[in-house]
Amino acid sequence: MTNDMKPPPQNIVQPPEQTPVTTKVAAEVETGHDMVSSTRKFSRNYDVMHIVLRVVCIFASVVSIVVMVTAKEKSTISIYGFDLPLYSKWSFSGSFEYLVAASSVVAAHSLVQLVMTASRTLRKSSVFSSRNHAWLIFACDQCLRILDD
Repeated sequence: MTNDMKPPPQNIVQPPEQTPVTTKVAAEVETGHDMVSSTRKFSRNYDVMHIVLRVVCIFASVVSIVVMVTAKEKSTISIYGFDLPLYSKWSFSGSFEYLVAASSVVAAHSLVQLVMTASRTLRKSSVFSSRNHAWLIFACDQCLRILDD
């Protein structure tokens, strides 16, 4: 007897070839470490950008405080031929005092964050120690932005 029946084809799934990229990703997953080479460059650029933005924020807050504190207005009004001098200083207003105080708080917060960011950048460590720390700084920045508006 001859066996005319052929064995059924077997579906053999072969794993794809591993490239250096997939081996790096696999190594990262196994060890739990990030790729230091690619994230460090991004992190340094981000840290420098963070420092520059903090300096700009401090500068803008200080300029607004100086302009508001030194704002004065002099004018004269003529009533029935009499010239009466008018003098106003914006610090007489309660809302003005609030704006100066809010700008001062924003400048102080930015200065503290600038010192912390610069010191961590000089130590070559991450600016934000955790995701929660980053969200906390973001929330404080947003609250102070609303306060200053």
